[in-house]
Amino acid sequence: FIGVSNFMEAMIKGGDQNAAEVLLEGSSSPVAIPLRKSYTGKAILSARPEQVFFSDTEGIPGTITISTFLGDFIEYEIALENGKSIQLNEYTKDVGKLRPDGEKVKVKFDTQKVSLYAEETKEVLSC
Repeated sequence: FIGVSNFMEAMIKGGDQNAAEVLLEGSSSPVAIPLRKSYTGKAILSARPEQVFFSDTEGIPGTITISTFLGDFIEYEIALENGKSIQLNEYTKDVGKLRPDGEKVKVKFDTQKVSLYAEETKEVLSC
């Protein structure tokens, strides 16, 4: 990978090619992610910072630890409740304000753009 990627453990249940049910660590609600082939078991999700976004309603809970304005985008480091940290990039053209450090947030992933890998074989599972 070139650049930054966030990696999270995941469990895939009833995985088929249309929409596998994927439960990410730190989340209580599964998300639907299309797969290349049927799969059930442990996986690793990889998401670039621009594939992570804030949600007002549901998502993985965390706290903003560092927010950095970088011109075209704001880079956030978020400490998740499960002890892991992820990076989220929010483009300034799409937002009206910088979120403050310490703010409690919920994050979600762009399920059409993330990558999933089988935990043991590292085989690419996502489309």
